[in-house]
Amino acid sequence: METIAWELSVLSRAVAFQNLSGASQHVGISQPQLSRIIKKLENELGAPLLDRSIKRKSFWLPIARQIAQAYVKSSHNLSSHIQSIVGNTQPQHIKIGSLEGLILLAMSFGHRIAENSKIKSMELNVYDLDQLEERFFKGEIDLLISSREPGRKKFTNSRILGYQYLAYLDKTEKWHVMSSFEFGQFITHQHRAKKPTDTVAIVSNSLAARRAWFENYGGMGRLPSAIQKTPIQGKDNLTVYLIASDTLPITIWQDLSKFNPKLY
Repeated sequence: METIAWELSVLSRAVAFQNLSGASQHVGISQPQLSRIIKKLENELGAPLLDRSIKRKSFWLPIARQIAQAYVKSSHNLSSHIQSIVGNTQPQHIKIGSLEGLILLAMSFGHRIAENSKIKSMELNVYDLDQLEERFFKGEIDLLISSREPGRKKFTNSRILGYQYLAYLDKTEKWHVMSSFEFGQFITHQHRAKKPTDTVAIVSNSLAARRAWFENYGGMGRLPSAIQKTPIQGKDNLTVYLIASDTLPITIWQDLSKFNPKLY
């Protein structure tokens, strides 16, 4: 038998109305098109669905409503079965990757997942910007919290969480304190400028270590500000993103897309 699932779905909505003219207005298709759909169903099923004995007025036969009810019931059963399958294939392990300065946000989303899904374990790892994007593209991270969208691709499951900027500290010129990512940019700039400097580069992929160096020994460098819901006026804002890989179940993403964690 030719596939007639769509036609049956149309019939299941149409039988709620007395005749074709009333049904076509509410189903959203023209009356001639609806007539062709019903005729196709009659040919496929080998049974009449309309009483056409009265000229220009057709009424549903009882069999039409019975078939419509059977379709609706089977659709509900199919939907339940699919949800059961999806539920049984929910991941047992989730991998979250974050910049260190965004780790509290990452923890908030991780806690949300742990509370509202059936996972058994979770990795919550901190990387610098380059490592974070590389691992995300390799499929080693299910959920990404970053201050930059990876590459130029627009991701389907992406959400802006807020804004921050890099606050510049200048306590002494003796030390230039920076992340591994910033150090790469620093070396490139030094090579192009060809200007020697007496400043010692203090490089760490740990934000906590860089903060501690500033507090204990001073230096020059940048630290991320607190996150705000709206851009900070007069600052070069960084956008904070939450991005899910295509393999993260849509049910988890739908929950995360509605969740509003406290910013700090």
